[in-house]
Amino acid sequence: MTNDRMTWGLQGDAERQRALGAIATPSDLVNFMVSLAAPSRPRVRVLEPACGDAPFLSAFAERYGSLHELVGVDIDPAAVEQARRRIPSATILEADFLLWQPSEPFDLIIGNPPYGIIGDASHYPIHVFKERKRLYKRRFQTWRGKFNIYGAFIEHAVRLLRPDGRLVFVVPAT
Repeated sequence: MTNDRMTWGLQGDAERQRALGAIATPSDLVNFMVSLAAPSRPRVRVLEPACGDAPFLSAFAERYGSLHELVGVDIDPAAVEQARRRIPSATILEADFLLWQPSEPFDLIIGNPPYGIIGDASHYPIHVFKERKRLYKRRFQTWRGKFNIYGAFIEHAVRLLRPDGRLVFVVPAT
């Protein structure tokens, strides 16, 4: 696992969220998505990539109990700390999800991946990952042209699922 502590030189929380492509998910949508993710066994392994303060893991535990293995990954140290406080029973890792390789697959991956194109700050909101873009392009088969980062999240999440696993993501219509 890689520790991805980054210094972005961003002024406020809103600027940091925009630079990371983070979009807050309304609680009604979180609850609806969690309702689609009912566990198929008494204990399942659940992942929330780019978890922020872990709204999906929290709602999942509230709805289905705390016997499940809950894992969250986020690159933002402040978000990781919020998630750890919100749901102490979960394992919350500070890492770049797109470069992270867990030791075992997941039964369920649920969440709201970041949206946006990585590029120069003058044109694209997600500029903090500009230096990693070449690495991402080599790693993901679906990365073509002005690629929206949520596509890489989908590709990586599918690779991390068990053969009978489920992916529940909210993404734009594009």
